[in-house]
Amino acid sequence: MLQTREYAEAVIRAADDDLTDDQLQRFVDLRMNRQQRLSQPEPIRLSAIIDEAALRRVVGGPEVMRAQLTHLRTLAGWPNVEIMILPVVAGAHASPDGTFDVFRMRRPYPPAGCISTVVGTVVVEGEKADSLHQRYDRLRRAALRNGAVQRILFDLEARLE
Repeated sequence: MLQTREYAEAVIRAADDDLTDDQLQRFVDLRMNRQQRLSQPEPIRLSAIIDEAALRRVVGGPEVMRAQLTHLRTLAGWPNVEIMILPVVAGAHASPDGTFDVFRMRRPYPPAGCISTVVGTVVVEGEKADSLHQRYDRLRRAALRNGAVQRILFDLEARLE
């Protein structure tokens, strides 16, 4: 939801270098189409916690990474997008096994979440999603917000020049 096209291409290609160019473009187009939900007249709200270590990894080369960091700084200023950074100094944290998503939707929908793995995605609902929501809340408490996020993104971007 927060990636530039070039950054998404590099991430997808790194995960599966056997993809044809056509397959790669379909996956990238899917990500870019989903991202449009952030800028529609009635946009979705997105709250994301990004591990600082992931931001320090130069994906796609310096230019692609610089554009990605600039993109994140821009999106962080949108009223419906909250970007937080989990600093490396936080040490061990509530998501040592990798990424996950939580969804809070209006009733009658139950809490939901999904865990991404290299072999697929596991979707959970209701009480099974509660532990993911609790983990997210713990990560949120440890994460940096607002001005601190902008400073880190700006500093990382400047390091690539």
